[in-house]
Parts: sequence; C-alpha cells; structure tokens
Amino acid sequence: PVVSAKPVITPAPEETPGVTVTEKSAYAVLNSLRDTYPEGMPLTNSYYYHSPRFGNGYGCYGFAAKLSDTVFGTSQPFQTHSSFDKIRVGDHIRIGNSHSVVVLTKENGFVTVVEGNYNSSVHWDRKITSASWRPVDLKSIQDTKIS
Repeated sequence: PVVSAKPVITPAPEETPGVTVTEKSAYAVLNSLRDTYPEGMPLTNSYYYHSPRFGNGYGCYGFAAKLSDTVFGTSQPFQTHSSFDKIRVGDHIRIGNSHSVVVLTKENGFVTVVEGNYNSSVHWDRKITSASWRPVDLKSIQDTKIS
C-alpha cells in the first residue's frame, strides 16, 4: 500500500461545560477510546492534531494532545512539573522532548500509558518505571481542574 505524506487532520473534541474531571473519569474516558484507537493501529508522524491548548502536534505529541483534550476539554488550564510523585491519571507526559504518552494508571514505581507512534502505531498498557526516567527527561503536563 502507498502511504501518503499528507497529515491526517483530526477535529478538536466538543467541550462539555461544567464537568468535573476525576482520575476515575479520566481513566474511563481514555479506556472508552480503545475501539477508536485500537492496539496496533498505524499512527506515525503523519498524524496531525491542532490542540487549542497545546498547539500543533504531529505523531505521538499530537495523539497525546488529542487524548488530553478529549479527557479535559480544550479550555482547561494546565501546569507542568517534572516530579514522578505528582503524576496523575490523564497526565500528558513528554519524555526527553522526544516522545509523548498519556497516563492510564499510576502505581508504586511505575505508570501504565497509552501512546501513539510507538513502533509506528498506537500502543496501550505499556508500563514505564520511575527508575527509567531522570527528572530532566520528564515533563508532565497536568490539568489543574482534576479532582
């Protein structure tokens, strides 16, 4: 098959005013996307998404921004930090300024993530240990409205 170099453009999600996002609801929304973005679905740097909050993104960054906007909406404020201890479900994490993931779960010493452009595809449930990250490699983009 011929693969087009033209970016695939996806629309921003609809806003849901007044909805309080919790870690439980963030997890539920992310899991509801498994059929839309199934394991192994091709997703490369040709994937493009424009986030009203995060700007233009290709590949893994665009995919993580799309998922974050789907969970939190497109107008929620966010903050950044580099502490593994502060990571929460739904956080968009930028690892070493080269790869983006979204946190599905967090347990002692590791997070489970969903990501795009991991081996050129969507991948669910990869576990990443805190020991594998140096603080300088971790930039977590965290929504401030999560309860």
